[in-house]
Amino acid sequence: MKTFHGFDELLKVYKDLGVWWIFTKRGFINNSREDILTGTFYVPENDDEEEESYATLANWLETQTFEGIIINKLEHHPESSRDDLIEAAIYYLEQDDFLD
Repeated sequence: MKTFHGFDELLKVYKDLGVWWIFTKRGFINNSREDILTGTFYVPENDDEEEESYATLANWLETQTFEGIIINKLEHHPESSRDDLIEAAIYYLEQDDFLD
C-alpha cells in the first residue's frame, strides 16, 4: 500500500498511481479543503490490498478520475494553484463533472 500524507504528495505522483481507488480514513470529509490538504491517502498496489481497503477505509476517488481532474484543470488553466486543483476535486466530488 502506498501512503501519501496530504494533497501535495498525492499531486506529485498523480500520473503514476495506476488503476486503483484512492482511499482515505473513515470520517474524511470529501468537500473539506482542510481534510484534502492534510489528509492521508492510500493507494493499493494489488487486488488484496484493494479488497482490504474497502473493509477498513473510505474510498475517495478512482486514480484515473483524479488524474483526469488534474489534467483537465491544468489544460484549461495552466497557471492553476494547488487551491484551484483542490477546488476542482471538490467540484467533481459534488457535481460528478469536471471544473474547467
